[in-house]
Amino acid sequence: IDRMSAAIGEAVKDPALNFQITVAEGVTSWQIVDALRKADFLSGDLAEVPDEGTLAPGSYEARPGADRLALIEEMQRRQAEVLAAAWETKAEGLPYDTPEEALIMASIVEKETGIAEERGMVASVFVNRLEQGMRLQTDPTVIYGLGPGFDGNLRRSDLERDGPYNTYTRAGLPPTPIALPGAGSLQAAVRPDER
Repeated sequence: IDRMSAAIGEAVKDPALNFQITVAEGVTSWQIVDALRKADFLSGDLAEVPDEGTLAPGSYEARPGADRLALIEEMQRRQAEVLAAAWETKAEGLPYDTPEEALIMASIVEKETGIAEERGMVASVFVNRLEQGMRLQTDPTVIYGLGPGFDGNLRRSDLERDGPYNTYTRAGLPPTPIALPGAGSLQAAVRPDER
């Protein structure tokens, strides 16, 4: 089986004729949609890209001919469940009031560190900045705002150019998540380390 993309990982055929689709933490919704559209063992159209952050990373099984939209809906259902469960355990006094804001914070944490043990500390740093009215000043938000054409080289001019995702020029959270956060980053966002 050919590699579909870095976003979905490798589709592996098992003896029961199922394919395993792995959605990585930290990728974007458009990367998932792009990879699913290219998966020739799936069927159906994906007309729209789901809202950023609303798809759950993890493994999904699909039979040949499975509907792409049904897979997206399963990813959305799982992410909604994980977010709701995390929100129920949130610490008091966080500087965000909705699960959607926690999802945004979780996506930033996801992109800032790939090390599970660091997530709570990273979330704590950003929560402290929000509480003090400081700008988050995080490169991943700027990179997300540059879009899919980002060439991998973040320039000073990018950091200085104002836009809704530029947390160097704007205070507070960006308007949407910037990636698909996993359960660990969601938990860090709602229960950061001691601040």
